Amino acid sequence: MLLTHLQLGRRGPDGSALVDGPLVVGWTRSGIIGFGGFDDYADAHAAATAAAAVLRQWSANRAADAPAEFPGQLSSDEAVFVDGRAVARVLKPKAVKTDVPGYGFEVAVPHAMWLAVMLELAQRIHATLVGSRRALETGGVGA
Repeated sequence: MLLTHLQLGRRGPDGSALVDGPLVVGWTRSGIIGFGGFDDYADAHAAATAAAAVLRQWSANRAADAPAEFPGQLSSDEAVFVDGRAVARVLKPKAVKTDVPGYGFEVAVPHAMWLAVMLELAQRIHATLVGSRRALETGGVGA
């Protein structure tokens, strides 16, 4: 199984790019981890829900409450709810600034989280999403 390792790249004064090989596949900013490159709304929504599950599993034995409540107002068509809380949002392709075209999502993490921890969580989310896509493409889990 080939493991991919995300690296941080420059994205501007308020965040970092998440780079997989030569491609920007996501981003971080204070309290947010995002990824792009999903075929449609349903795929991005499912990925956001999976990301929230990864965050919940990670935070189970820690003081951090992840995923966090998503900041700001969200419309009903962009909000992703987990346990009755809006924890993520789906982004339309024009709002996604990655090298991989398509829909995207952003999931909330505790606002004061260190960048190194956000990178670790982004890596976990990315590995889950890549593994899920590989399983779908080959027709089985663990491919």
